[in-house]
Amino acid sequence: PCLCPNVCHSASLKLCLATAMKIVTLFALSAAVKFRVHPTADDEWCTGNQFPLDVDASYHAAGLAKGEDLFNKEDLSQFQVKLGQVQEWAAASPWHLRVTVNSSLSSEVKFGFPGTGGFLMISVPPNAKGELVVTDRVGAAQEPTFQYREGPARLDGDVVFTKFCLRPKLCGEEDFCQDGWKAKSGDALPGNSRMECCDQIQCAESDKVDGCSGTTWTKKPNFTELQGHTKEQCCQPLLCTADVCKGSDVKVKNGTGILGSTAEECCEPAYCRDVECPSMTEYTRLIHNDDGTARRGSTAKDCCKEAKCADLDCGASPRSAWKNSSRQGLGSTYPECCDKSYCADFTCQPSTKWVSRNLSSLRGGNTEACCQPLTCKRYTCKDPSLVLKQAAGLLGSTDEECCELKSCKDYTCSDATKWTKRPVLVDGVLRKGFDDATCCEDIFCMHSIDCEGVDGSK
Repeated sequence: PCLCPNVCHSASLKLCLATAMKIVTLFALSAAVKFRVHPTADDEWCTGNQFPLDVDASYHAAGLAKGEDLFNKEDLSQFQVKLGQVQEWAAASPWHLRVTVNSSLSSEVKFGFPGTGGFLMISVPPNAKGELVVTDRVGAAQEPTFQYREGPARLDGDVVFTKFCLRPKLCGEEDFCQDGWKAKSGDALPGNSRMECCDQIQCAESDKVDGCSGTTWTKKPNFTELQGHTKEQCCQPLLCTADVCKGSDVKVKNGTGILGSTAEECCEPAYCRDVECPSMTEYTRLIHNDDGTARRGSTAKDCCKEAKCADLDCGASPRSAWKNSSRQGLGSTYPECCDKSYCADFTCQPSTKWVSRNLSSLRGGNTEACCQPLTCKRYTCKDPSLVLKQAAGLLGSTDEECCELKSCKDYTCSDATKWTKRPVLVDGVLRKGFDDATCCEDIFCMHSIDCEGVDGSK
């Protein structure tokens, strides 16, 4: 019997014998490799295994040229017939290949199925010893065969394959159905993508959507027919509106697109500080309560107090340019509530200190606005014993208003034999006066003075 059936049918006997010697040697090496011990094909190790040949057999690649089959002619025929009968073996179907290898090659080589550039390709690293796994889609379902695909033109060593696991890739092996998707019904469903393994969730069955429950969402039209898993996909937002906020002391929250349908979600306190009164002069805005707290409200009735002309003191206007009138109604300004005052109607008092400006069109109603001051610095005292007061800005036009007694330091006593000058300072202040009685002291006769009579007698 031929020890290398994959070679003998296409090579000379000499080449076959040489190859057989290599196989024997390499098989001895592979027998020493400690592979992981697997259960048989019917156990959990490879549930649903569709490999048509003996799973536990060893298949040698020694001497193969590129494009040659790993299996001998008899095995290949059986392989193609049985695999072709598997319904899931169809173009574009996902399949899973797992195999244990023992390579004596010093370079990487590839094995796989031909068709559309090759599929279920196994890359065998140099001197690989262990299990290799690949998942791919069937490129060509007709006449399947497992070949040497890439590497040297002809293998000068061996790669031993055993423990083949070839089966459809099942949806349940990976979690393809994440948010918004659910697993398709059916056991052992083949697939390797979301589209193959999952159906989109309907809005009506999504836990996250929860039937658009709550106060911020409502169902979209045709809700029961829509696909989706979020409220944004399945529901319409309920936006806050002004009619939710009942009462004048609340208002709709500032901002756009706020979700809600209750006062708690949509409303916030309204304060008078944000209210504009109907008129800035006819109303006074009440920002605080009597206790100093911020006043709540959103209407003029809540926040505005009427300003009445009757409460305005027109006479307090600057320069008294306005005077009280009989006007009634609302207002808080002089033009709204008062009559004009003119200086022509005003009398400057007292007349010794003030004189009219004599401008009939001049607006005003008080001394400051309508009168000119008479200052003492321009006055001349009529009594020679008086002198102008030195106070700055003094008003007047009479001796009483502008003058004061001269000081004794400038006075000379009338008779030096009868009067002597008093001290000019009293407690450090100049003595005021301008006569003998105030500024002088009497001189009295003394016993030491000899008085001589008219007749010469003493």
